[in-house]
Amino acid sequence: MRHAIPRRLEAPDLEWAVALLGQAMAAHPALSYVCAPPIGARRQHWLLRQLLDYVFRHGVAYTNAAGTALVLWLHPTELRRPWALQLRLLLPAIWWLGWAGSQRLRRLIRTVAWLRRQSLAGPHHLLLGVAVHPAAQGRGEGRRLLAATLALRQSPLPCYFSGQVPSQLAFYQGLGFELAGHCTVGEGPAGVLSNWGLLRPAARK
Repeated sequence: MRHAIPRRLEAPDLEWAVALLGQAMAAHPALSYVCAPPIGARRQHWLLRQLLDYVFRHGVAYTNAAGTALVLWLHPTELRRPWALQLRLLLPAIWWLGWAGSQRLRRLIRTVAWLRRQSLAGPHHLLLGVAVHPAAQGRGEGRRLLAATLALRQSPLPCYFSGQVPSQLAFYQGLGFELAGHCTVGEGPAGVLSNWGLLRPAARK
């Protein structure tokens, strides 16, 4: 099955992509865990902007023709430097998110990285997320965009994704991902945050 070629985002796309990501993730449990009240929308925007800027520098972000969906990947080589994202985020996070918020962010990053190391070894593609504008959800746009970007992975490496929304696991399993592990991140203001690791085996040559 042929997929429409997605558009790779460039630096001028950053601000609208952050806005789209913020709308799509407004109720995401990981964002709610890190950015619990009284952290406001401006500080959530800062966190998402840092994430996207990191992807622009060390990975690739794609959108569909309508600009209603995003898929974020990190390059396999970047995964050899697990400290880089922490260094970029954690020190300024103390100012932006407060001490409690910065510690929850630290715990989330470290727990997700720990489960990934337990689930696989060696080079792999890391899927950071799929985001769809609320008005476009339920139309299959996220599925089509993710499928198209999976087809663009040029090296025969496995793909890994960390998810915190149990109702979305079937979405990724329908695209070839398999459940690889589960762990608890911690207790947040909204309750316990859990994390699932999903692994898509390397394509056969």
